[in-house]
Amino acid sequence: MPKRITVALDPAQLEEPVTWEGWGTSLAWFAVALRNHEQLRRHISTLLFSRDPSAGLGMNIVRYNIGGACQDQAHEYRTGAAVPCLRRPDGSYDWNADSSQVAMLLAAAQEGADTFEAFINSPPWFWTESGNSRGHDLPLVNNLKKQHIDEFAAFCADVVQHFSKEYGIHFCSLSPFNEPSSPAWCLKMGNRQEGCYFSTRRAHKVLRALAQQPALQANNTQLVAFEQFCLCDTLSDLNHTPRDLWTQVDRINLHTYTSKHFLPSVVRPYTVWQDNALWRKRVRKLAQKHDKKLWISEFGSGRGAFALAKQVIRDIAQLRPSAWVYWQAVEAPGVGWGLLEAPLE
Repeated sequence: MPKRITVALDPAQLEEPVTWEGWGTSLAWFAVALRNHEQLRRHISTLLFSRDPSAGLGMNIVRYNIGGACQDQAHEYRTGAAVPCLRRPDGSYDWNADSSQVAMLLAAAQEGADTFEAFINSPPWFWTESGNSRGHDLPLVNNLKKQHIDEFAAFCADVVQHFSKEYGIHFCSLSPFNEPSSPAWCLKMGNRQEGCYFSTRRAHKVLRALAQQPALQANNTQLVAFEQFCLCDTLSDLNHTPRDLWTQVDRINLHTYTSKHFLPSVVRPYTVWQDNALWRKRVRKLAQKHDKKLWISEFGSGRGAFALAKQVIRDIAQLRPSAWVYWQAVEAPGVGWGLLEAPLE
């Protein structure tokens, strides 16, 4: 029999104490794919968000995806990834366009979720260079037209304000990018999800425009960035963040992927460059220097429960985040990335 060891930890003795905010998941894309399957939606919401430990995981953080997809192009996306845009090209709003994801958001709140973040993978398709929320025709090219930056910021603020007034859902934070320096957001590469490349300069302009939105300030919604793919990209962003933006960005969101999670044959030196203990320490120290919290706002893996557990432990021990959020907790059978499997197709 293995020897049982009791370990007592005193949080007051930690060198860098962190107030824990919770665990969670984003709703893209499974909540969109559920559509009118109310019974399945209720079952999933209980399994993920119920505070009863005998019924569910007790996740308290929900990331709602503000979509930008044109539904005439939905066949170009993977299941659920064509998240409907709430704004029409003429400037009016269709608040019912994303009813499936909203229903899951409200179901999560009913189960006990209490922390809500809005995030964007792509601006509305009609403000992009390509006319498509899957990305530009070419890699590493800005897809949000610069003349629409202020409109994009106002759109984000409108959505946050609407959810507060209509549903009583307070988005504590808004994240306007998703892996903005990735070359994957390119139509010619066959991308099948929403994504938008932002140069550093364009991203800074978007953040400044959002910081000037009265509705976000009135709603007490924090502005977060940069949602980069890996530690190396996050560190680069933080090193190039000007002084005025450090005062406007309230929290640092980051992903902890490397290319090995998507390309098993990638050479190890490259993945070590993307994520290593030195980068992690520097990111944490920069956050502390500027008095910013860290969230691991996205990670997902199809490598099994043990690998996932090791990743969670490593992230919390080395980065000291105040929250850890899985990418999407539900996937179709056989995909392997979901904590749960459901018939989404």
